[in-house]
Amino acid sequence: MDEKTPVTNAAVPQQVQQVVDDCVARFGDNLKAVLWQGSGARGEATATSDYDLILVFGRIDEPVLLGLRDIFEKRENWSTYVRSEEELRQLPSDRGLQFAYGFRVLHGHFDPLQLTREDLLAELRSLAEEITFQCRYRLIHKHAEWPRQVHMMHYMAKNAVLAMKARHLLHHGHFPETRAELRPLVHDPDEREIIDWVDHWEDLRPTFEADSTPLMLHLDAFARRLLESLSKEPATRN
Repeated sequence: MDEKTPVTNAAVPQQVQQVVDDCVARFGDNLKAVLWQGSGARGEATATSDYDLILVFGRIDEPVLLGLRDIFEKRENWSTYVRSEEELRQLPSDRGLQFAYGFRVLHGHFDPLQLTREDLLAELRSLAEEITFQCRYRLIHKHAEWPRQVHMMHYMAKNAVLAMKARHLLHHGHFPETRAELRPLVHDPDEREIIDWVDHWEDLRPTFEADSTPLMLHLDAFARRLLESLSKEPATRN
């Protein structure tokens, strides 16, 4: 749908490069690719952002998993997605977006997935379903670890932004890689507000922790509108 280009020219942090080097040294030819994704790869990282990697192996077994545990044992603020090439070939149709856009190859070779219209519709429905589940569950059941529950809403807001990007790809054939690129393409003020929340999350977090009800209701409403619009989409186009 969209010609793939590098997400940004952001410099690779030393911590990320060191992990890549450690993985290459430990796993050799079995490590087929290392993909850098997330806010760092997009040039949107903040002081509290995780380092996000995708590790693709020829095979995954206990020595691989225990080796990865050793590598990350003393490292904090990492989010690592580990899959074999065979597992990627069997990836569900609603899980392919992160393997098609928003990453840079730091080691090995990886061809971005080519998504069909049906894949995008499935992914959008999955994102909307996850947002509605998390918002409604946490709105109805307030747990003792409330700041942690609100932290999940940060991920749901980011899911909403990802859904806006995927929707633009569906309708216009182009994936806006960054929030700065997405913002002028979004005209709904309620959706722009979600982008603002993600941009300024750390400043807004104390307010959300004091009362996250408006946040949850706003995100749930976004997901409901998205699902309603998807119900009107033809599965295929002639």
